[in-house]
Amino acid sequence: MRILIIDSDKELSSKIDDKLKDLGYQCDIVENADDGNYFLDIRNYNLILIDFDILKINSLDYLTNIKTIYTKSSVIVLSNTQGKEDEINVLMAGADDYIRKPIDLDILQIRIEVKLRFGASNIIEINELIISPEEEKIIY
Repeated sequence: MRILIIDSDKELSSKIDDKLKDLGYQCDIVENADDGNYFLDIRNYNLILIDFDILKINSLDYLTNIKTIYTKSSVIVLSNTQGKEDEINVLMAGADDYIRKPIDLDILQIRIEVKLRFGASNIIEINELIISPEEEKIIY
């Protein structure tokens, strides 16, 4: 399973990356929405973790756009915002989950597993040929 982390907090991104890689996930980390768009265009992601606070302008539009274009990717929004209204708006815009910072990595792990548990595998097997689009691998 492949996860894209879009967060300007390098220390937090690194901790999340380490935790998820220990669990067998493949992760890419970017620090801004433009780099996030680039990676979304070149790879398929099962899940996108995005720091809502880095978006600033048009953040709900950005989130809606991601969910419209990348329909198979779940989105979990991470945010410093403590207000109920922001959480409601984010979920109404299409986010699959909303987690307030500071983040407990064990809770994040469980929420990711819950989101990915319902996703179907894209792995194609034909006799001894295995194609895994998520991992960008072909095994024969």
